[in-house]
Amino acid sequence: MNLKINAILADYDGTLAPINVSREQSKPSKELLEALKQSSEKVILGVISMKDYWFLKNRIPFAHTYGCIGGLEIITRKKAFIRKLAANKLETIKKFYDYVNEHHEKSCIKIEIKKLINKKIAGLSLDWRNCQEIPPIIQHLKNTAKHFNLHTINYNEPFIDIIPIEPNKGTAVKFIKQLFKIKGPILYLGDSTLDNPAFKTADISIGVISHNDPKILEAQFLIDFKDVPKLLKHLIKTDMTFTNKLPLLKRGATQ
Repeated sequence: MNLKINAILADYDGTLAPINVSREQSKPSKELLEALKQSSEKVILGVISMKDYWFLKNRIPFAHTYGCIGGLEIITRKKAFIRKLAANKLETIKKFYDYVNEHHEKSCIKIEIKKLINKKIAGLSLDWRNCQEIPPIIQHLKNTAKHFNLHTINYNEPFIDIIPIEPNKGTAVKFIKQLFKIKGPILYLGDSTLDNPAFKTADISIGVISHNDPKILEAQFLIDFKDVPKLLKHLIKTDMTFTNKLPLLKRGATQ
């Protein structure tokens, strides 16, 4: 397989940046950042993440597009789009945020607010990494989110995300493809089950082995987290031509 790619779309946590670190420490390595920047000068570069625009723009300012909060909001250098179903629940997520603030006082839980480009609240991340054990209030807040008809994302990590509707990164990939009129192959990189819909939509799918069992990734190929910069450097060197014979790659579940 030799394909000249037209776009690189990638997840952020566990793909471009380490996952088991604080929000402040969550940054791509200098080597990877430089490779991403060079890639953005040759093809469309996008990041599709559960993080919001304000976080992603600060980390990767040269991207052409951002699929924020799991693709609920798509942002380009000129426009912003939000899924209608999510927009209809912004008042509900704000009420839930107020409820959380009232009930988590003096808790070890850290709250991360996910904001749209217009600064409206569009989701929350509840992080209990600083707690000695899972706080009992977490289950209560999950139940409350369900009562509010909000969507909770559980990870195999000490944090959860609560957002208006279920995310779909595959839908985000399709929207970006249409928006930028991408005709050629799209390469997608991700590290979790949330990336599986995007893997199925992309022409080339690469699962990043960082913290999850790679068996859960429905990707054509696998690559170790530490080797992602090497992959991008190879693409840059070969004028963005992907080959499945690259030694860095392993066979994935759908290959």
